[in-house]
Amino acid sequence: MAHPDWKDEEVSFLREHWAKGYSASEIAKKLSEKFGRKLTRNAVITKADRLQLSAESRKEPSAPAAKSMGGDCVESKRITPVETCRWPTGVPDEPDFSYCGKPVQRRSPFCSEHKKMAYRPKEVSRKKRSMVPDAANRINF
Repeated sequence: MAHPDWKDEEVSFLREHWAKGYSASEIAKKLSEKFGRKLTRNAVITKADRLQLSAESRKEPSAPAAKSMGGDCVESKRITPVETCRWPTGVPDEPDFSYCGKPVQRRSPFCSEHKKMAYRPKEVSRKKRSMVPDAANRINF
């Protein structure tokens, strides 16, 4: 498959949006809409690489301000820092979507309450259970 020839306007658009911190997928979609030809995420990544646009040259998109949801929860449109619980509440892409925001437990992305909901205690594996000679594991024919 031949690679597309990039017009100067498209390259300028790519550089501008890359610097603003847009993802390659977002840039591909915007380029396709604006210039009327289908460009893929991979085409954008390849062109950015050839233009030597680095990740360091990108700005981090500004995060919306978090606001209190009452109680201990905090609303945020972006993933919260590692120090706060990442348990999602609501439906993504809906205005009321947020993350818990409580302090996390050690070595977990969740607070103590949500950690209990996310992880089940380890059970004896099926293989180990089959080795245990008890009535529950016997098959009667």
